[in-house]
Amino acid sequence: MNRTFFLTKTASFLIGVLYAGQVSSQTVLYTEDFEMAPSWTLNTTDNGAIGVDLNSNQWIINNDYTGGSWLLLGIIPITVPNTPPQPLAVTNAPNSTYMHIYTPFSGINNANWVDNTVTLIGGLAGKNFAKMNNDISTLGYSGVEFSFYWLGDGGDAHAYYSIDGGNTWTQVGSALVAQPTWTQAVLTDPNFDNQTTLRFAFEFDNTTAGTGLDPPLSVDEIVVSVPTSSPQPPIASFASSSATICEGGCMNPTDGSTSTTNGGITSWNWVFDTVSTSTVSCTGCTGANAAFTGQNPPCITYASAGNYTILLSVTDSNGTDDTTITITVVQDIINAVSANICSGDSLFLEGSYQTTSGTYYDTLVASGGCDSILATTLTVTSILYGTATASICTGDSILLGGSYQTIAGIYNDTLVFSGGCDSVLTTTLTVTSALSGTATASICTGDSILLGGNYQTTAGTYYDTLVSSGGCDSVLATTLAVTSALSGTTTTSICIGDSILISGSYQTTAGIYYDTLVSSGGCDSIVETSLTANALPIAYAGTDTTIILGTSIMLNGSGGISWLWSPGTYLNNPVLATPTAAPPATTVFTLTVTDANNCSNSDDVLVTVDETIVVFIPNIFSPNNDGHNDILYVRGSDFLNLNFSIYDRWGERVFETTDQNIGWDGIYKQKELNPAVFVYILNATMTDGSTVEKKGNITLVK
Repeated sequence: MNRTFFLTKTASFLIGVLYAGQVSSQTVLYTEDFEMAPSWTLNTTDNGAIGVDLNSNQWIINNDYTGGSWLLLGIIPITVPNTPPQPLAVTNAPNSTYMHIYTPFSGINNANWVDNTVTLIGGLAGKNFAKMNNDISTLGYSGVEFSFYWLGDGGDAHAYYSIDGGNTWTQVGSALVAQPTWTQAVLTDPNFDNQTTLRFAFEFDNTTAGTGLDPPLSVDEIVVSVPTSSPQPPIASFASSSATICEGGCMNPTDGSTSTTNGGITSWNWVFDTVSTSTVSCTGCTGANAAFTGQNPPCITYASAGNYTILLSVTDSNGTDDTTITITVVQDIINAVSANICSGDSLFLEGSYQTTSGTYYDTLVASGGCDSILATTLTVTSILYGTATASICTGDSILLGGSYQTIAGIYNDTLVFSGGCDSVLTTTLTVTSALSGTATASICTGDSILLGGNYQTTAGTYYDTLVSSGGCDSVLATTLAVTSALSGTTTTSICIGDSILISGSYQTTAGIYYDTLVSSGGCDSIVETSLTANALPIAYAGTDTTIILGTSIMLNGSGGISWLWSPGTYLNNPVLATPTAAPPATTVFTLTVTDANNCSNSDDVLVTVDETIVVFIPNIFSPNNDGHNDILYVRGSDFLNLNFSIYDRWGERVFETTDQNIGWDGIYKQKELNPAVFVYILNATMTDGSTVEKKGNITLVK
């Protein structure tokens, strides 16, 4: 029954509500004991829930506490215990009307459920949602409590609230699980307070496997209430003249606290340094924390940079409240720079021109209003001295010591270096004479090479004048060798119908062919190849034949010295000349034979499978897209109707068809399954009125 109390803040109706064995004064805003027409909607689709579906777990309101037994899938026995009785604190206990989860198709209407295996019988693995229909107003109230009696040993469940009339929902409290007997829950949340459209709901989740413990979530005796109001203490508040000040600067806090009492605030207690750093001072402050009593303190000064917490505590006749703010104290900025001058120069620092090395300080005003100190490190640079080397060829010259020099020696030059000051460079000059060297070269007969200023074709020694790495002339003596062409022979063979690349083309007939190659020395070599074409072996796969579905036959192949049958799936050994074949459907087998020359030929044989009045289901198939045995079908004829289902080892149905022409390709939920053993069930009615029921295993291989 839904009971709503209309209350005002000046005249509230107070009622004592029992919570966990204690009586406290409460203002009740809403109750629901489900004894009369409840103000709740069951099995909604909020939060992506299942909604109404009699093949799945559902919410129900009744006073059924009796369990029982039923068969899941018609074969798995399920025992449902009685729902535990309620405590006396619940209206009409011990067996009052309550809201709970149950399984419609079990035929048992007390608290019971099925975990995600419900999908095996056409149900949905998901969530069930039940929600309050009416808005609750909590305007002017704080500390609102949402209480209810509940139990739930299996599944996963939560309570939810909405502050927009049930449009959106927010989870509240911990999970409602592992509670086999009735207990009371009391939930609070700041978001319950001062609302005009507050609602509550419950959600049950059956997606977890292997946790089908009864009873599932059950709820009764819902109460929304608030504690009786008490006197309100003052509210502490203050503002600072600035949140950021400089070291040694002044900050003036201003009180903004409020009180609801006639006498107002009676005392103010300030603390300007809560960590006792002894760096704060003000007129009238006392102690290491710089405490002050009074409404508005005088100027506050902080000597060191950092973050400081200011605490204000105020008191009136209803109590005490406090608040804090943080002040940032910025230290003077010190920037370091460097400067360089040459000996005899000067730079304006510390109010005068400086000529000696050292550190000089100038005080400026930064953009934030605090002092900025510029520390300049001055360096006076003296004349630098350096050394270098230079090299020229005999007969050349270089500018050193103010003149063009042609002989080795040491020369001095005065320069201006990158810092702008003079530097003296001492250069050691070296004069280099011409160089000579030897080399070898090789060409093929008929070729030429540029040596001694001409293209040479005969062996000999030739001389060239070059420029060395040092830039001076060098004489190179090259010994030239002339290499003659090479020749050779080889033999090879192919099978008739094949080809081989010889003499620049693919050759298919026997004969002698020539190729011109490049030898390791880089000269041409001629290879003579003798080609032989071998005849193909004679392949015979036997005569076409017919067998009855489910029987086998020996294939009679001949020719060559090795054999390979395709497809090999239905053969006892595909590399025998006479293997045994047991195809589940009409199949063309291809025999490939190979002789001693490694030449191959092939022949086909047709094995027709008579499926007349035979029901046959292969026990193995290979969905690997090779064109053989990729799809598993029900074999046979004269079907009036059939139902063919396949289950994995966990009992989950992975395929079902009522059409003999639709087979399974090994895919479930758009995913190729891994090799495994599956269970099938076939129920069929034949055209003569007889029925067929078959069960067995199917092996999926790749």
